[in-house]
Amino acid sequence: MKKPSSSLHWRINSIFTIKALEILKAIVLTEQNWKNTKSFLIASGSLSSILAIQNQGASNEIIKNIQERASSLAPRSVTFLWIPAHRNIPGNEKADVAAKEAATNINIPRIDLSSFKDTARNALKSSKKLHQRLWDQELNNKLYQIKPFSSPNSNPPSSTKRQQVIWTRIKIGLTNITHVHLMRR
Repeated sequence: MKKPSSSLHWRINSIFTIKALEILKAIVLTEQNWKNTKSFLIASGSLSSILAIQNQGASNEIIKNIQERASSLAPRSVTFLWIPAHRNIPGNEKADVAAKEAATNINIPRIDLSSFKDTARNALKSSKKLHQRLWDQELNNKLYQIKPFSSPNSNPPSSTKRQQVIWTRIKIGLTNITHVHLMRR
């Protein structure tokens, strides 16, 4: 059986999102399977996810979902514990091996579990690549000869249109001193 190509979600999910989804899945399993248990310990190798869960002003929708679900378990308590990865912890090593096997197993269905932030980042990256491809087709453009790579406008964000024109002209060398014959037309 031929191994399928990498599905879209493997390319757009950040490690943070994947680790947060792992914690969310643990909360869901807790809700479903241990209704009479008074306290839970959820261990994760993602310190950034644990810290985000502790932040009450979190903006990530997955972290907000974890926070809401954890508080809905009250009066039962949920404790989140960070376990540093690769510290010769037997259970942690077994989990790492199982995760690697699952990642390479072609029989496990792929599900798109990207967050809004991951999707937005991927859309921006794709947009930049498309813009660069279009820019690369402008071979007869004098500006392309000076600046072959498209990049975001690095002018100060609070500048006026006139100031932006001045900044751009200085950057590309199009000034009154060097191009007076073109500016007076």
